[in-house]
Amino acid sequence: MTARELQWKRLISKLNKIRSENNPALKIKLLDSIASMPFPNLNSTSSKWILQLHELLLFLYAYPDNEKIFLTVSSCLKKLRSKIKIKSKHFLDDSGIINTSLTNTFDFPIAKWLAEKYPQNAEIAWDLFEDDEPLQNIAPILSGASEELGIDDENTSIKQWFSKASGKKKNLTLLTQRIAKLNVAPKIRDHLYDSMKIPIRWKLLDPQSSRTNTFLPHANIYYHKEPLLRNIPDVLSEIKRQLPIFSRQICRENNSIELLDLAKSALSARLREMFPISHGNLNDINLYTLERGLSILTIGILPERRLPLESLWGFLFLKNGLPFGYGCFSSLFGCTEIAANVFDTFRGGESAWIYIQLLRVIRHHTEAKALSIMNSQIGHNDEEGIKSGAFWFYYKLGFRPINEEHLKLVEAERMRIKNNPDYRSSPNMLRKLAKKHLHLKLEDYNVPLLGETPYAKIGFAVTELIASHYDGSRESAVKDARKAMSRILGAKISNSILSNELILIAFLVKDEIKKWNRQNRIELVRLINAKSSSSEQLYTMISNRHLRWQKALLHFIQSH
Repeated sequence: MTARELQWKRLISKLNKIRSENNPALKIKLLDSIASMPFPNLNSTSSKWILQLHELLLFLYAYPDNEKIFLTVSSCLKKLRSKIKIKSKHFLDDSGIINTSLTNTFDFPIAKWLAEKYPQNAEIAWDLFEDDEPLQNIAPILSGASEELGIDDENTSIKQWFSKASGKKKNLTLLTQRIAKLNVAPKIRDHLYDSMKIPIRWKLLDPQSSRTNTFLPHANIYYHKEPLLRNIPDVLSEIKRQLPIFSRQICRENNSIELLDLAKSALSARLREMFPISHGNLNDINLYTLERGLSILTIGILPERRLPLESLWGFLFLKNGLPFGYGCFSSLFGCTEIAANVFDTFRGGESAWIYIQLLRVIRHHTEAKALSIMNSQIGHNDEEGIKSGAFWFYYKLGFRPINEEHLKLVEAERMRIKNNPDYRSSPNMLRKLAKKHLHLKLEDYNVPLLGETPYAKIGFAVTELIASHYDGSRESAVKDARKAMSRILGAKISNSILSNELILIAFLVKDEIKKWNRQNRIELVRLINAKSSSSEQLYTMISNRHLRWQKALLHFIQSH
């Protein structure tokens, strides 16, 4: 290690130690020293410290003590961008930093988005293909019989054929365009592409394409003049606290496109994907602007990819406009299940307070009366959750298992910790604690809890209905169900894939529905039609309030 690299290491290490402290004078001194030093040559050693500096700058951008630190951090990030641009940069590949590249086998929605959004900088990485036989076999499906003569030529590789077929386009653009035009169901189209395991190389040269550049423009910057928030004394009251006036922005057209692109870039540059964000619906995007520089972007899912009963949204945390973390939440009958992840860069900040603000937004967005955390989020079959002690994070926020025996195990472990300040739960104990789902009741009102209510029984019953009464023909089952339910409900039901799925479910409990009054039947029609509307929020509100529908399904589950 050279003297210059050693000095960089010392300065960055010092800055890292105080990044969460309220010490603006020392931070400025260290940042100025780093900024004044010549940029080291990129190699396997220096690249590690440059990457750590990059992460520190992002953290301080999200948590600046004052305006001077924010401006200094912004200047350092700008310098970092320019230096990496003119240096050898393969040491930083797959880091997501500006002017580097990354490779990944993205699923079809993101591959298609990359080909459309960054047509000159996203391409098939032919040198990383482990097996091109699936692509060779699928290529004839994407072409006509006359083109197949060339595809089958033993002297022409599939790469050579794509080079000929693409013309002035990139190979990835041609492939995703032809996949998109296949006259098949979206799930089949996606599976067809995903089965080929196409490696994509993405050069992060465009604005807003990298972790360095991805941020929400014109965000109001919050300066942390006081120490970071660590403890929230009354979590339940904070969750129930009213959102700021005009905090919710229902996004439209160009604004929706910009925000959905931002979310996709934030995840893709970190080699991550999230189903409701990949299949994001431009007509169901909301931006909640909260206190302390925090915003939460919620993203609904396209109608053709929605779940039959639950509503589903993805979300992105933004701190001072910078993507901070992501996740999703699903809701049914007043219970909302949450899966959240804070990017590693921002660990050690105000994660607990930010998570509580997420719960606050979710309560407003879904009218949730209870919140649920699946055991996979707290370490069940996931060692990352065990290492981070995720169980106790959620426990401190008030989440508890409902199983009495498991609750006794939890409370016994809590007493060991209380009685011995040096005691820490062992990995084996954390694995035991993580076996059950956790829940938090927001209202003194019982709702069917996600993770505890076996909705799968409804799915099995629909399968059995189709198999036993219609010889496996879904078309015949849907036709009969639509005819019967239209007669029972006395109203026109929208003819969509989602409506048909709900009609099949309603058909299972038709005898109960016959006993309902006219208003309950009308509300069920509204519920079914709302499932295919531009946003799932209306469907969520109707299903929360339709107690007869809830009761009918729960009684069916209990009796099967």
